[in-house]
Amino acid sequence: MTDNAPDPRHPVQRAFDLTDRLELLELYARYTHAFDRADAAACAALFTADGVFTPPGAAPVIGRPALEQFFAVATARSHGSSHMVTDVLIDAEHPGVARGTARVLAVRTEESVLRLLALGIYRDIFRYDGRRWLFGKRTIDSAVPAALSGAVLATANWPAP
Repeated sequence: MTDNAPDPRHPVQRAFDLTDRLELLELYARYTHAFDRADAAACAALFTADGVFTPPGAAPVIGRPALEQFFAVATARSHGSSHMVTDVLIDAEHPGVARGTARVLAVRTEESVLRLLALGIYRDIFRYDGRRWLFGKRTIDSAVPAALSGAVLATANWPAP
């Protein structure tokens, strides 16, 4: 099969199945690992060419070039972050399109301090491009006020003596 040949596993060819769910779970993990290692190009590559990312309280970022620029700034600002994604739900919409929601917690360790970076919900629309699943649209709904971003969750001396 050449790179341009249709993938026989494409959802148009068959029903959405466990393989699709596993690939989408891996997409969540790939995004998290790419962000945490500050790989802006890898983050952007997980979106469709016209992909949309909407961070909390900000305008949507549209298209891979803009996404890569956005992620370069965001990952630099979040240097040393660790994202945890849980409670993933995935639903097929129609062939080649699925929706997902997941909870996200992001923290950063700074010497002896653990800080909250984000707590919220990912709301995703996935698209199958004929070879793989990608984010078509990702929105993050924050579960905490912006004022709590950067709040200290724990210190090396916690609990205090």
